Amino acid sequence: ATRQTISKAQSLSLANKIFAAVDGVGTDEPAIYDAFRVLKNNADFAALNAAFGKRKASSGIPFTADVTGNLTTILGSELDSNEVAKINLMLQSKGIRYRI
Repeated sequence: ATRQTISKAQSLSLANKIFAAVDGVGTDEPAIYDAFRVLKNNADFAALNAAFGKRKASSGIPFTADVTGNLTTILGSELDSNEVAKINLMLQSKGIRYRI
């Protein structure tokens, strides 16, 4: 079993950083990549995913639906396939089995 390398406070901070990057108009992709760079193993990803939980991200655009869901759902709705692939490659390179 791999041990988590980030604290509960760090995982919550990363989850909040990702949420801030997707909530409202526009998406701050560099902030999302920065958050994923901190993860070192499956336990870290699981901690981030748990800390993110289920949230409601505002589109910030009139007549455009908000998105409610977990980390994967929110990122899947905010990022294009190339951006998702970049995160998944980052995870894969660290031996993390989870994918967005």
